[in-house]
Amino acid sequence: MRGAAAEVQTRGPRFACVDLPGLALQVLRRDRPELRGHPLAVVAEDRPDAPLMQVDQAARRLHLKVGMRFGAAQSLVPSLRGAVVSRARIDEVRDELMTALTTFSPGVEPDAERPGTFFVDPSGLGRIYGSLRTWAESVYAYLRARHFVGAVVVADERFAAFAIARTVRGPLVLTGKGATRQRLDSVPLSALDISPRLSSDLAALSVRTVGDLIALPAGELRSRFGAEAARLQALAANEAQLPMQPRSVEEPLTVSLEIDPPDHDHARLLFGIKGALHELLTNVTARSLVLRALTIDLHLEGGAGAKRGDGAAEGRTHHERIEPASPTRDAMGILELVRLRLADLSLPAPVELITLSAETARPEGDQLTMFRMGPKRDLAAGERALARVRAAFGEGSVGRARLRDAHLPEARFTWEPATRLRLATRPEDERRGKGAKKRGAAPEVAARAGLVKAGMDGLAKTGTGTGHSAVAVHGGADEVRGAAQVQTSRRVRAQPGGQSTGTGTGTGHSAVAVHGGADEVRGAAQVQTSRRVRAQPGGQSTGT
Repeated sequence: MRGAAAEVQTRGPRFACVDLPGLALQVLRRDRPELRGHPLAVVAEDRPDAPLMQVDQAARRLHLKVGMRFGAAQSLVPSLRGAVVSRARIDEVRDELMTALTTFSPGVEPDAERPGTFFVDPSGLGRIYGSLRTWAESVYAYLRARHFVGAVVVADERFAAFAIARTVRGPLVLTGKGATRQRLDSVPLSALDISPRLSSDLAALSVRTVGDLIALPAGELRSRFGAEAARLQALAANEAQLPMQPRSVEEPLTVSLEIDPPDHDHARLLFGIKGALHELLTNVTARSLVLRALTIDLHLEGGAGAKRGDGAAEGRTHHERIEPASPTRDAMGILELVRLRLADLSLPAPVELITLSAETARPEGDQLTMFRMGPKRDLAAGERALARVRAAFGEGSVGRARLRDAHLPEARFTWEPATRLRLATRPEDERRGKGAKKRGAAPEVAARAGLVKAGMDGLAKTGTGTGHSAVAVHGGADEVRGAAQVQTSRRVRAQPGGQSTGTGTGTGHSAVAVHGGADEVRGAAQVQTSRRVRAQPGGQSTGT
């Protein structure tokens, strides 16, 4: 009892450090349990010549080091297993840990440089848990239950708690500055993530521990080894200790609506969603944010799954995500997108609970102008139209065609999702910094059904009859967009250097834009006679 009271009544601030070394490696081990039992490594990219970013103890015992190429390391150790852990996945796990640690203390600060390190304020928690040792053991037990390996160290100094946590595993509580300083002086510098050059320079002087570094003169250390060594010495000597800067964890913006009795009528469900949406937007506005996306969870009665047009069941809770053209607080605009999404949804069972969740963003203000100076095309209206298309036909219904290098013609373009419109720019305008010209500018995003990619280098297109057609060539690729109403023959020939000449008779509308030696026809064409377009190497084209 006397020891516990001493822990509780210790004067001065207390710092706790939760350190999970090699967080990316631990995430890989948790996400892919089938790799356990093999030497593991986190690689930068999924290719044989990618460098190793992190290796576990089994790999280090086999003389594998960070920086080696994965192919070379696997030739030395055939049992080595490696995979890529994305930054987004690490941030997701880090946010989960951040939220979990707030259940043990209201003050949690994630380290800005190390994703697996957190500083926690344990002030006053000894009275709740009985002692700080019991609190540290509770935090460590929570992490171990979720297959994380690390240390939870409570000390009188912030840097000391971090440095000691790098050398131990499990919970540790140090009472008194003497015990903390004695343990800190024995910490090797190699455990503190200092640069290899500084580590080797200090090792040449037999400076291998924190105690050896503190004993060096501060002025000579800065002049000889630079700012990194001086900053490390100041932190170790507790001369540059920073106060706790806990990050606030905001409650998720969620509104639930209970349907009693359960109902499956779309009109009545939409009416209920309308009231919940207004409440949700009120909470979003109170935080000075705007709605970036809306997630709708429909909880069905009896565990039945919702079905869309393809007939696939989706479980007891059906999820829908609505994303407007731009972050907004317009309730009616969002409600219209919800109506379009629900129109195609088949519910085999009544809905008993609706949950709305908001994904938010910071508002961005646009500068107002007295006169209209921008292009004639309204990109905001186009983005609203594409948002309606996504709401009605799904997230994958709108995409952008992107050219890429490939051997086969059909592999020289790919589709990628697109949510924003931007005006096309000519290469010569980009070099001059003038942007796109008004007449030649056009949105680069189109619905999949409205943009057809066809014809690569050396591929010819011919057409006869009456119909709408257009051909655009970008560096040797034909892109059909729709334009020009031609009633007689027309000939356009591309010249090297981005010049074009053309002759034509009759009436009609046509537009030709030259992009570095390629003719791009935008507008629309109703052809009543034959027309032939032949792509030439180097992005030139001729047509009749």
